[in-house]
Amino acid sequence: MAEVTILQVVPRLDTGGSEQATLEIAEALTRAGASALVATEGGRLATAIR
Repeated sequence: MAEVTILQVVPRLDTGGSEQATLEIAEALTRAGASALVATEGGRLATAIR
């Protein structure tokens, strides 16, 4: 993938379906060679993204 950066904006990364999908999308983008950024105020899953 050519130098692509994707920003996902999620208010909080607490446990839930859309929050888990945010993490999975970020991981898939990274595996594909893109840069994945997640902007969030925090939450239970926020440490998993760092």
